[in-house]
Amino acid sequence: GKRLWQFKTGSSIVAPPITYTHKGRQYVSVLSGIGGSVPTRTAGKEVPAGGSVWTFALMPE
Repeated sequence: GKRLWQFKTGSSIVAPPITYTHKGRQYVSVLSGIGGSVPTRTAGKEVPAGGSVWTFALMPE
């Protein structure tokens, strides 16, 4: 498909995106951060261990 939009999360994506509908509007959420033991050992203290959930509303057609 054609890329319509992109966003930099500032970290890697650690889970597949999900999509859901709430009150007739569609949303996409994705989890970013450091996942697993290898990234935390190699990144050390340079990268915060916390993660983020990014949620975006899709525009109606």
